[in-house]
Amino acid sequence: MDFEKLEKLAELKDKGILTQEEFEAQKKELLAVKETADKAVEKAVAKSAAKREAGEDLSVWAYFAECISEKYCCFTGRARRKEYFGFLLGYIVIDTVISFLLWALTQDIEIVLLGRGIVSLILLLPSLSALVRRLHDVDFSGWWILTVVVPLIMMFFKSDMVPNKYGDVPAGVR
Repeated sequence: MDFEKLEKLAELKDKGILTQEEFEAQKKELLAVKETADKAVEKAVAKSAAKREAGEDLSVWAYFAECISEKYCCFTGRARRKEYFGFLLGYIVIDTVISFLLWALTQDIEIVLLGRGIVSLILLLPSLSALVRRLHDVDFSGWWILTVVVPLIMMFFKSDMVPNKYGDVPAGVR
């Protein structure tokens, strides 16, 4: 619920601008909006969970969206190859499109580099978390990310087909 709006309504009621009935009606309206939003979120989460339980794959773009929203800074668990490369593809597409647009609009390399730097900063944590989860999937500690070379090799390894200390086998891994 939007507590600021509720506080403003309470202030208006206390000042005598709103009657008790008007206050209650607007409060119910705020609650109804919140419940509708909560139901939509629950429905989307349930749909995603049902797909995973049924063994259905998410699309590459859905994996990217999941990495930058639900798993923005999630360093636990495992990420299969499709999830990692879906995130990587989305990152590359966004970086390329922004670079192209900035170059087309400004023709200034400094602005293009600044834009790419901002994209890199925004996507730094999701990039690291996706790579750490990918390392977990091949049964390596996330600390291997510090060696730089090992993750580049390990991200192509096939997933472990058994649960390991980092979690269960991701949905869809065969």
